[in-house]
Amino acid sequence: MTEPRLPKNGILSGMVLTWGTAAAAAVIGLLLPGVREVFEGEASPALLNGFLISIGALIVHKIESYFWGEYDACPVYRTMGTASYNQQPRQAAFMNAIPILMVMLLIVAVVMRGSPWVLLFFVIWAGQGIHEWHHLAKTLVARRYYPGVFTALLFTASVNVLVFPAWVACLGVDAGLWYKAYYGVQPVIFLAFVLEHRRWLAAARRVDPQFAR
Repeated sequence: MTEPRLPKNGILSGMVLTWGTAAAAAVIGLLLPGVREVFEGEASPALLNGFLISIGALIVHKIESYFWGEYDACPVYRTMGTASYNQQPRQAAFMNAIPILMVMLLIVAVVMRGSPWVLLFFVIWAGQGIHEWHHLAKTLVARRYYPGVFTALLFTASVNVLVFPAWVACLGVDAGLWYKAYYGVQPVIFLAFVLEHRRWLAAARRVDPQFAR
């Protein structure tokens, strides 16, 4: 059930990390030949295996999120009913599925072209790995179980432990610097999620004092 009166979700909940890293990968691949050279290698078996495991973790995460009702807790889902195309169920089903399918087909078509796009894709996956920290952040802020939190941690761990190190090895860069940057930014993003959800929850409760999540 959507509630148009609730405050709009914050930009982090709106998956700015995923979309932002996708935009960064596109800019690097199309406009920055000097940086693009870093991604000219091929994906190793370790990277591909880690990626497959992380996909499995993400699937399990979405199952947990669905059956425990993330759509009733997430600020994005709770406020998306204000969009004009969500006023009619059939139009909503189309608009919430087809654009995502088109984007995924475009990503597949680009990655199938080979280097540097294969390794550039993992810029997006790394961003998604960081994004899923939002489940734990919202659990701490709400002081109750936030749907999907357990498998979100599983997915993030799979990216941190299996995907990211194997990806860096394929790039042939200074691993220490990349590790410090990627793992070091995660506590900062986590804190930002906490602060964002705290603000959103406080605003939601001002609108509806009974609002619990």
